[in-house]
This record gives sequence, structure tokens and C-alpha cells, in this order.
Amino acid sequence: SSATLLSASTIPGLGWAMDRLGLRWAGMLNATLMGLVCIVLGSIASEPVLLTVFFYLLRFLGQGGMQLIGTNLISNWWIQKRGLMQGISGAGVSLTKTGLLPVLARVSCENIGWRLTFAAIGTFVLVFFVPLCSVFFLETPEMYSLRADAARGASGDDDAADRPSKERELEGKTLREALRTLDFYAVTLGCSVWAFNATGVFFHLIVILQTDLRADTKVMD
Repeated sequence: SSATLLSASTIPGLGWAMDRLGLRWAGMLNATLMGLVCIVLGSIASEPVLLTVFFYLLRFLGQGGMQLIGTNLISNWWIQKRGLMQGISGAGVSLTKTGLLPVLARVSCENIGWRLTFAAIGTFVLVFFVPLCSVFFLETPEMYSLRADAARGASGDDDAADRPSKERELEGKTLREALRTLDFYAVTLGCSVWAFNATGVFFHLIVILQTDLRADTKVMD
């Protein structure tokens, strides 16, 4: 819990780095550090303090950093279809994070141990994901003479005219201006509720299922 709370409180620092380095370099740096953490700390972590640091870095660089960079990437390239693309991305994340990958990780831990499993994950991230970041993590469509939502024609001021007035207003907010809007806190509250529930259920999923199964067995008896 302490590692999760610390990760959540330091994520804004990653956002600051993204604004200055750009999504591509921030993604490559985040993925590189993630791979090294899996390989190095996964092989030496044993004491409670070091295990807490290990888990904090996994939460910060993994679920926190990767998801933050991916969300910003989608927001830069889609405006009118942003909700649809975020939904597709969320479905993919849910299927892999709570479906496929946990099963593969558990099978791997049972066969080769958790340390070698983390080493394999780190190697995969360094060999495959970092190059993917360098190729596909593009900053904004305007940098490539394109328009958001794959619209035809070169970028220009007419793109802003096509957006609803409310959306144009929100798109143009600075940080200080956004902090003075109700929309910012409404979105923050919604994300916080989802994050607290998802984290709690995910970490206690096995206990919840075991408790429900015991309760169902007693009722049947």
C-alpha cells in the first residue's frame, strides 16, 4: 500500500518530464528504466525495504508511467474520436493486464521462479518495447503536417474551427486555468474512484474469490 500511494504521489513528476522531453523520449526512458528495474532489482531484492522500493518502481514505471504516456499519446492524435480510441485501448489493457499476462506470469513463476520471470519481462521490454517506442511514439500530428483524427489536409487553424466550442475551451487550458475549472476536479475524482476500486480488487482478487467460494459452499451444504 505504501508503494502504491508513493507511486501515485510522484506520477506528476513523470508528467513534468513528458512535457519537457516529449512522449517519444519519455516513453523510451520509462521503458528502459522499467526493463532495468525488472532485471536488476528482481535479482537482488529480498529485504522488506528493497522489496518495497522494487514494487514502487514497478508501479511508478509500469502501470503508472506506461499508462500515462499511452493516454497522452491517444489524446494528442484523436480529438473527435478520443473516447472511442480510449475505450479500445482500455479494453486491450484490461484483457492483457487482468487476463492473459497474469496467467502467463503465474505459469512462469511456478516453473522458473519469480526472479527469472521478472528478468524475462525486463529483457522483453528492453529488446522489443523500447524500439517500438522509438518508432510509434509520435508527438503530435501537427509535427508531421497531419491533423488529428486522421483528417485529410494539412494542419491549420481550420482544425480548431471544426471542434465544439466547449472542447476548444478545454483543449486550450493551461495548468493554472485547468485547476480553476470544475471539469478538472470532476475528472480527477472519477479517475480516483476507479483507481482505488481497481487496485483494491486486483490485489485482493484471490482472497475475494476464495471467500465467495467458501460462502457458496456453506450455502449449498
